[in-house]
Amino acid sequence: MMDKSLDVVDVGFKEREILVEREYQRVSISGEEKCGVPFTDLVDAAKCVVKALLIREKYINRSMQTFCKTTAHALQDLGTNPLDLGIYDDVAETPVDADAPVHPPVSETHPYDNQDPSNMPADAGYGCLMVGGVMHVYNKRTNMDKSTELDLPYPDLKEYIADMTVMMSLIINGPVKSFCYRRLQYLSSKFQMHILLNEMKELA
Repeated sequence: MMDKSLDVVDVGFKEREILVEREYQRVSISGEEKCGVPFTDLVDAAKCVVKALLIREKYINRSMQTFCKTTAHALQDLGTNPLDLGIYDDVAETPVDADAPVHPPVSETHPYDNQDPSNMPADAGYGCLMVGGVMHVYNKRTNMDKSTELDLPYPDLKEYIADMTVMMSLIINGPVKSFCYRRLQYLSSKFQMHILLNEMKELA
């Protein structure tokens, strides 16, 4: 009987020891206005960001790439309590000056100037054809019809233009840009604080 009780105590001690080893020092920030703006503005900006993430997830899946699992789980959780995103179908655009630096500088060199043609992959024989404003890919360049078309998830042009319009509206939306910038700065500072407090545990 004594041996069994000692075993139970020993197991309990080991479990508590493991929990202590895995604990990190954490910093908590509380308050209604964590970013210095009213909560209603945060909700509006967050809805816009969620809509952009849903659009990104859609096209990532269509291009057969891997979407971030953490973001996907968060979006699935939102699916149980869907947000009212319909009011953001027409996001108001803010005026942009004609000389605003919205375009990248023109490159002075050709991207393939320093490429060796011998290192380029061989011609695979595929063909491309524009169908309804969307590029379709075919197995044979000489016979581009339904029989040789690759089975790929081709997007709808009208749907793509609508999604592009939403993204362009979000890009020039001042409150959304401010929200994203402040949030990224906050997350960066939070991560640096985590490293300072738990560097040795992370390296262990």
